[in-house]
Amino acid sequence: MLLKIQDVVSGWIAGVIVGLIIIVFAFFGIHYYMEPGGSQNVARVGDRPITIAEYQRAYQNYRQQVQQALGQSANSLNNEMLRQEALNQLIETQVLKQLTRDAGMRVSDADVVAGIRAIDAFHDDDGGFSQRRYQQALSRIGMSASGFEQQMREEVLLQQLRNSIIDTAFVTDADVTRLAKIEAQTRDIRYVTIAAQPLYDSIEVSDDDIQTYYDENIDDYREPARVRIAYIDLTLESLMDDVEVSEDDLRAYFESNAESYSVDEARKLTQMYIKLDKDAEEEAVETARESMEFIQEKLDAGMTMEEVAEDYEDQLGNDFEQISLGFTPRGVMAPELDELVFDMDKGEISDIIRSDVGMHIVRVDDAKGGERSDFGSVRDEVEEDYRREQAEQLFFEQADRLATLAYENPRSLEPAADALNADIQTSDWFSEGGGEGIAAEPEVAMASFSNDVLERGLNSEALELGNSRMLVLRVAEHEPAQPLPLDSVRDEIVDDIKYERARQQAIEKGEAILQALQAGESPEAVATEHDIDWQQAQAATRDDPNVSRSVLRTAFGIPAPEDDAARYDGSSLGSGDYIVVGVSDVQVPSVDTLTAEQRDELREQLRQATARNSWQNLVEDAKSRTEISVNRDNVDI
Repeated sequence: MLLKIQDVVSGWIAGVIVGLIIIVFAFFGIHYYMEPGGSQNVARVGDRPITIAEYQRAYQNYRQQVQQALGQSANSLNNEMLRQEALNQLIETQVLKQLTRDAGMRVSDADVVAGIRAIDAFHDDDGGFSQRRYQQALSRIGMSASGFEQQMREEVLLQQLRNSIIDTAFVTDADVTRLAKIEAQTRDIRYVTIAAQPLYDSIEVSDDDIQTYYDENIDDYREPARVRIAYIDLTLESLMDDVEVSEDDLRAYFESNAESYSVDEARKLTQMYIKLDKDAEEEAVETARESMEFIQEKLDAGMTMEEVAEDYEDQLGNDFEQISLGFTPRGVMAPELDELVFDMDKGEISDIIRSDVGMHIVRVDDAKGGERSDFGSVRDEVEEDYRREQAEQLFFEQADRLATLAYENPRSLEPAADALNADIQTSDWFSEGGGEGIAAEPEVAMASFSNDVLERGLNSEALELGNSRMLVLRVAEHEPAQPLPLDSVRDEIVDDIKYERARQQAIEKGEAILQALQAGESPEAVATEHDIDWQQAQAATRDDPNVSRSVLRTAFGIPAPEDDAARYDGSSLGSGDYIVVGVSDVQVPSVDTLTAEQRDELREQLRQATARNSWQNLVEDAKSRTEISVNRDNVDI
């Protein structure tokens, strides 16, 4: 097992280190507890099922991400769309994992170790990898090192697959020229906006109109369903406070885990480096060696590495680099360097070293670690770790009992509360969008309104909430959704009716104008007939600041005019307005004056778009060749 870390738990808890790790991992949760006969899977991808627990975890994560990105409240989100997108992401990830497996792709242990060591969450205050912080972070989420490393391996594989597609995308000079012409294109346009607001103000709405609209759209004017829940909340922190501690216990724990309280050995380095492939030809090897011997002569003569780099960088060529490394632990550098530098003293300079990636001369600028901390200096840390370890064992036992008892007694929390000596708490009222207190947890709101809990009256599955917290709930009271009184939504209904009627009138007028223009009437005659004023923009660009984005989108979507005849199109906007847009001329300026920098920017822009398309094509092709089945009954639970 990598990093010599003992597994601390197995099986039911997995997830992410929230706020610490920047890599997105697949989610695995406690098995879903249902009455006999129910399917526990949402989908099957090839030979791999996607469980309800995985799906619910992914959905809640995706929902939170969307809320944070858009700044929207939970009530305003389209839950059906979010559920489908979360499921799509799970299916896509599993398809790609199977693709890497079938392609025989592998990740070395060294790459996994390097990836883990690069995660800031596992670094000490000096920026070096800390074995103790690594162990503690995994322990807090109840995850074994082997499980974490396997997820890391899968993520690195997926990233390698993605890079293999994206990094090989290329574009030709002709492609760049075409894009440059499209980007530089300008258009002579005329346009008019049929505003809905003036029409809105003139619309009258009767009481019969309001009643009819209310009756026909009653689902839009409902008070959402509400529930109050009863729940048992099990947390690791509460159990830590109950752990009995003695000095003998703490000292024994310290002695058995002394390595965790040692400062990791690390070296701060500066190196002179010439890049050289492992299989480089002898001539290249000899040239590199001559350069390194030249550097060594200057160092022996009393020059510093910094002085050599400054005075002779041009002479040493493009493959030469002087690199300063922060405190670097064992196992990160090439084995040849690793073995040498940890036997060197501070200030010592190595001989020439040949590795698989080049030739090096290394100076040790500083050294730290390797020494063991004394018990007194780390006693508080030892006590916290001891309490946590003891509480974790109890937490896992009680969590398993809580989940089992809630499943075996699906219509009551009393047996579980009695067995665990736990309190049954009650929430305030909240809707499916959540509420305050425990109802602010997305998993709680989702479980409370699931079919099994709300309609069938069962206990929920055991919910994992963050780091080492588990909760089981059931609905204590339920108020179904009910229509809001007409008087309370009368003004809103009047606004809705006026908006729809004004929008429809704007569409009808706009389409009449458009039809006349497309039939060959002149813009001037149409303006007189319909009492409109045309606006014009000569040589408008795609991002012209003087023209609205909606007009520009429509204008640049119209085919170029032929035979000097303008072309027209129209569009209804979300505001209720309608725009009619005409293009009378298209100018394509020469792109010969583009600078090399501008062409490079366009090339990279086009390369990225090509890479995205290539990646998406790969994903869709892989999905089409994989047997995928979805249990729709479990998607909305």
